[in-house]
Amino acid sequence: MFEIFKENIYRGRGLLCRALMKSQAASPNFTAVYAALIAIINTKMPEIGELLLKRLIDQFRKSFRRNNKPSLIATVKFIAHLVNQRVCGVICTLYVIGVSLFWSNKSYPIVPLQILALLLERPTDDSVEVAIAFIQEIGQRLQEETPQGFNSTFTCRADSTTMAYNVCNRCV
Repeated sequence: MFEIFKENIYRGRGLLCRALMKSQAASPNFTAVYAALIAIINTKMPEIGELLLKRLIDQFRKSFRRNNKPSLIATVKFIAHLVNQRVCGVICTLYVIGVSLFWSNKSYPIVPLQILALLLERPTDDSVEVAIAFIQEIGQRLQEETPQGFNSTFTCRADSTTMAYNVCNRCV
């Protein structure tokens, strides 16, 4: 019985990922449930978790380029829950910046740090709002596992913001 179940999920993994992404976008209140489902499936078939994360990162890129805030918030929350459920691997961070994707079952929150860095690189009201929604979902885990990386993300941004503010005050 398990072999049949495994075969059907494996053959329909693209449909499963697409259905989960659409369902999560339609009802974001169940994001934690969808991430838990993928975490369970990921223990036996990590290719499905990998595919879902690839598609979510692609959706994040498209939404970020188009400034589609509702889609961006939904995508970021799903990625955050996948990291919280330890579906996201460490080396998949290379995919965010455009290099090839390698997969690892170890979970380190570097993808979230890159997403935060991207959102806060050129802060706007919308990107800061998305970053806040992201931190609300994943902030505790980042603080526990990579406090130095988490703090440096905000320290660099605070320094550049303070410097820009000082330059503007000198001009006026």
